[in-house]
Order: sequence, then structure tokens, then C-alpha cells
Amino acid sequence: MVEMSESRFGEQVLRPDRERSSAGMLHADSIPERALLQVLAMSDRHGLPASTMIAVLAREFPGDYGRSLMQVAAAISNGYSVVDALQQTPGVMDRSLLMALRLADESRALPEMYESLLTGSGNEETQVDSEWSNPLSELTQVGFGFLFAMLMITFLMLFIIPTFEQMFSEFGLELPAPMLTLIAFCKWFANYWFVLAAIVIVLAIALSAGRMASVGVFLTRRFNPLARGDGFVSPSASLISLLAVAARLGQPIASGVHTLARFSQRADTRRRLGKVDERIDRGEEPWHALASERLISPRDAQALVATDSGRAQAWLLDRSAAARQSRWVTRTRVVTSAMTFLCTLVLAFIVAWAAISVFMVLYSLVSSLS
Repeated sequence: MVEMSESRFGEQVLRPDRERSSAGMLHADSIPERALLQVLAMSDRHGLPASTMIAVLAREFPGDYGRSLMQVAAAISNGYSVVDALQQTPGVMDRSLLMALRLADESRALPEMYESLLTGSGNEETQVDSEWSNPLSELTQVGFGFLFAMLMITFLMLFIIPTFEQMFSEFGLELPAPMLTLIAFCKWFANYWFVLAAIVIVLAIALSAGRMASVGVFLTRRFNPLARGDGFVSPSASLISLLAVAARLGQPIASGVHTLARFSQRADTRRRLGKVDERIDRGEEPWHALASERLISPRDAQALVATDSGRAQAWLLDRSAAARQSRWVTRTRVVTSAMTFLCTLVLAFIVAWAAISVFMVLYSLVSSLS
């Protein structure tokens, strides 16, 4: 079940069996990623050339992803390792999964990590609840509501309101104030709609860059009706899960931090881990160094220092990652629920405004005729 092997750091490390919890909350949830991991696992299990099998897999995915897979296959054919080939080809695999493979590669446990990332987490507490897996989320429904409201108002402005204006003009009457206000608003919107579109584009760019990138990815998965709903792991929880992977694999935490600092694709995480690596080089205890950069809590650092068992440390880190993920999901849920509530209020106001305007016109017309 568990065997000893020599790591590149010259120490004995545990090669885990194929337990579902070996990758913590990290797991592949997209079809291309799962297909690639299955191909890599099959290649390793049967001793088949990975480059050839990846090239065959690339034919199943036309477009950019298929071309990226061909680049991976070419890199492996040129002598790169599987992990190095994946690392130098952006977009082929999620960054957290790639770092888990990197840690497993240094501990010579890639086959087990393939299986672990495919089976997913065995801890139910690390999963996002089923409400967040709804493919038609509430904000998407509100978006369709706005679209319907805009179509309704456009129809009124093109066909109904001109008729009312002509009738009131022939009778020498004035349109009610709600209808005049609605007409003025629609004319303003027709003149300045591009400003609102520019604001939306700027927000989209802001959500795809820097520290807001993780929020942008989450919102994309949360509100996209076609996206898979397996949840999004926050960057802080992902990093702690990777530390748990290193501990479970039996790596010294110093070497795990060094690997993550060297290969992490998130600039902020790489910078903070670099500072931790420097602290460790100066002789500071690794867990306290991580706590000093607020990558783990001081309480967790004390508990991790108190035990030398890799599995106990991995369990503590998994619990910490699950707690951080839960807090992050809760905060994001509050924000998105508030957004949904505000959008619903705006939609209700628009619909009520249009309805009242039309009924006031009809009431004024009937009153004048009677």
C-alpha cells in the first residue's frame, strides 16, 4: 500500500497509495483536463510513449486546446519531462493541478497523483455546496429578465408610444408625467449606451487582472449557464492544499516551499513564497515563516510545528484549506446575493415604471374621451 522511495533531496519519502484524499480539495473538473490526466495515467501504467498518446488526444479537441496539446507532445518528444512540457504550455491545465503534479514529480509519485486528481477529494467539507452548482444561477436569470425588459421597452418605444403621442396630439392632450419621464430616459439611454458598455468592459478587464483574477474566474463559473459547477478553489485555499500535498508526499516543507516559489504562476503568490524561502534560508522555522507572510495562520503554524508526522500535517493543512475555502465562498455568496437582490430591485422598478406609464396613458385617454 505504501512504499519508500528516494527523493531528489536525498531523503526517504512516503509514496502514497491511491487514496482519494492525497490531493486534498484539488481535482480536475473539466473534460479536457480529465482526458489529459487519464491519458497520462494510462501512458505511465502501460509504459506507452506519452507524446504519441497526447498527440492522438489532441485530435479530439479541435481549436486552441488541441494545438496546445500538440505543443505539449512536441516538447515531450524533444526531451522535456511531462510536467515541464505542461508548465511551458499555458492553458493546458489548471495552475493548482500543475503545481500538484510538480510536487508529485519531485517525490516520484506522479502515477498516484494522476489517479488522485481524477478521483477528486474524499472530504465532503471541502466541496462547494450543490446550490452553487446550479447551471442557471439566479443572476443569470435576472440577466435574462433585463433582456426581456429591454425588448419590451424597445417594442413600446417603436410601436406603442408613437401611436399614443399622435393620439394625444390630435386631442390636444399632454402625456402623463411617468410616460414623459420614460421617453426621456429611453432617449438618454439611446445616446449614451456606449458609456455603460465601456464601464462593463472595464469591469471585465479589472476582474481578469491582478488580485481580482480569482474573483473574475469565480464569477465566470458562477454565472455562466454553460460552465461546469464543480466549484472554484480560492488561491489561498489552493496554496494550503498544495502544502498539504507536499506534506503528505513526505517532502520537507522547505523543499516544498522552494518548489512552489520557483514554479508558481501567480505573481503575488510567487513573491510571498520567495520571501518565505529567504526566511527559511536564514534559519527561520518553515511553518513560522509561512505564518509571518500570512499564508497560514499563527495558530496553524504552532500546531504544525508540534507534530513531525507528514500525514498529521497534511490533515491539519487540509482542514485549514477547507475552512478558508468556506469563508471565501461565504463572503462571495454575500456579495453575489447582494448583486442579485439589487439587480432584481432595478428590474422590478423598470417593469413597474413601464407598466404604470402605459396604464396612466390609457387612464388619461379614457378619462378625456368620457
